[in-house]
Amino acid sequence: RRGLVAAQVALSVVLLIGATLLFTSLRYLLDVAATDAGFNATGVVTATIFPPPSRYPSSTDVVALQERVLDRVRAIPGVTAAGITSNIALSGFENPSSVSAVGRSADEAVIPSVVTVTPGYFEAMATPLIRGRYFDRTDRSDSAKVAIVDGRLAARLWPYEDPIGKEIYRGESGPFRIAGVVGDVRLEGLASMQSIGTAYFPHTQSPPVRRLRCIALKSSVDPAAVVRGLRLALLEIDPDLPIADVQTMLERTAHAVAPQRLAMSLSTMFAGIALLLSMLGLYGVLVGVVARRTREIGIRLALGDTVGGVFRLVLAEGAGLIGVGLVLGLAGAGLAARTMKGLLFGVQPTDPVVFAGVTIVTGAIALLACIEPARRATRVDPI
Repeated sequence: RRGLVAAQVALSVVLLIGATLLFTSLRYLLDVAATDAGFNATGVVTATIFPPPSRYPSSTDVVALQERVLDRVRAIPGVTAAGITSNIALSGFENPSSVSAVGRSADEAVIPSVVTVTPGYFEAMATPLIRGRYFDRTDRSDSAKVAIVDGRLAARLWPYEDPIGKEIYRGESGPFRIAGVVGDVRLEGLASMQSIGTAYFPHTQSPPVRRLRCIALKSSVDPAAVVRGLRLALLEIDPDLPIADVQTMLERTAHAVAPQRLAMSLSTMFAGIALLLSMLGLYGVLVGVVARRTREIGIRLALGDTVGGVFRLVLAEGAGLIGVGLVLGLAGAGLAARTMKGLLFGVQPTDPVVFAGVTIVTGAIALLACIEPARRATRVDPI
């Protein structure tokens, strides 16, 4: 019975540490979503369209379709900004491509994410403008080629220099003059960010290879009304144009943290059950100890032992089991936490604050389960 109770305490420690690590990670992810994701999800409706090659064979046809779509959706009541991109935030993938600064050797080329956007996209996503300007309607196929980079890519290509006015090549095309610098956007997910950065190009000057296009609409009205307006607008333009993945950015954000939220919920539930079982087991073992040692306790009291001494005797019995369980639990948690590394963000698998906090809380709760059996021992009548 003692071994089983110690094992239960150890298991509850392992599960509680896992649940606390996942909770801390989820909290950091939600903080990133609110303050450091490179966009503001409030009021943004998104959708994906796929221009069929049979009706839109060239990149020029795709660009013309995008402009018709934007002209129409910007007239939807309540829509304050709209744009189209080749890769939206939290999409789960990146589109890496070679980018090099003009005047540097080919060996200094980097491979950031490359995204094509229309005017209005950054405004719809509320991506912060650090310096320079966003794309606008003057950035046409026959105008000077421009690009926008995020802060990470700017720091990589031109450390300690102003990137505005600098030029880059995208593969063999270009040069593109840097018109602006924007905040870092998390494309793959909240927990990951392209280490080099992202380069943005106007849809009229650098059409992407992929045909999937993501629409982003910023509105001040009910998202359901905006979705209905979007579907009607696309039906008017092309009844056979495929539309999918219609959801708000708030929903995208919730999906991005869904694995961590599910893992945290399951771990918390199992940790609570394990902790309850271990406390019940500890209580039962100590009650059994008091029952078996009733004669001994009576003799101790008759020979002059104090009530406090008897209380400490039983409490020490429980504390020994708790100590063994905590030691085993910490060792097991150290091994188990490393397997959770892929689910954690912003917290180390062996975070000392988490380990110490769970140990103290579990030990305190376990000691509470020992008090009633210890008090029962003090009420033994020596006669």
